[in-house]
Amino acid sequence: MREVIMLMRQWPQPDHETLNALCETRLLMPGADLKDPFFRTFNQDVSILCSTFLDEIDEALLDNLPSLKLVAHFGRWHGPREFLAARGIELVDTGDAGADEAADFALTQLLIARRRVGLPLIETGHKRTLDQGLGSSIQGIRLGLL
Repeated sequence: MREVIMLMRQWPQPDHETLNALCETRLLMPGADLKDPFFRTFNQDVSILCSTFLDEIDEALLDNLPSLKLVAHFGRWHGPREFLAARGIELVDTGDAGADEAADFALTQLLIARRRVGLPLIETGHKRTLDQGLGSSIQGIRLGLL
């Protein structure tokens, strides 16, 4: 019998195919009715839940996954551990893995937005060149990160 894993969100196709070759995967659909008895019946064999820092795992979800033994969480887990431990569910997380990459991406997007990189010229439809303006510098701006 293959392990059954529930994904809280869609993975990139190559990763999903690799995982699906090893076990059965199910995707938790947004807005799934956890109160519907079919949900619990259909998912009674889910033993691993894969979540990310964007997902909320609450007691209603855990109550409807009776065979759940492990939550594999991408990012640092900030939720309460007590309700996992009370149900005998182990938790593993990746800590701050990916935090540096996310910061690099955010800075890159900020530079692109301020420097107007890649914006077409409305009049010609061509890409901007150095003599057609470089947008604004980020030097001296205030930035609030959440």
